[in-house]
Amino acid sequence: MAVASIANNAWLSEVLGMAGGLANALPGKSARGRPGLTPLRLNPVDLVSCRVVWRLVTELFVAACGAELPAAMARRRPHCHMRQIAMYLSHVMLSLPYQTIAAAFGLDRTTVMHACAVIEDRRDDLAYDRFIERCERCIMAVFQPFGQPHAGR
Repeated sequence: MAVASIANNAWLSEVLGMAGGLANALPGKSARGRPGLTPLRLNPVDLVSCRVVWRLVTELFVAACGAELPAAMARRRPHCHMRQIAMYLSHVMLSLPYQTIAAAFGLDRTTVMHACAVIEDRRDDLAYDRFIERCERCIMAVFQPFGQPHAGR
């Protein structure tokens, strides 16, 4: 669990504790109490991966906030933007399903779908697109399999 090794123990135990509860759902009940839905089985590594992406995006966002992003986007609700970018990148770069991302962020699947659509629309802005591309490169560097050549070579 290489991803888990970069996290501190308290944070990791919180995430894995959450994963255990979500992965097993309530016995005998369907997801969210709705009839016909089966409980979602979540992989703890996927949950931790989403949290790592969120952490990377936060650091990159803070570093680039004044320099690269359009001023209006850098000032407005930065935590919301960071979370939306992290959800988008978790879906696009890690190919995780919306439900898994939603569980990792403590949100609903439709909120993740909305976040992905919002970020996709914002990529029309060149500066914003460059920032997202930089985030994608960082995520590839962290999550690409060992032994694979770096993108910069």
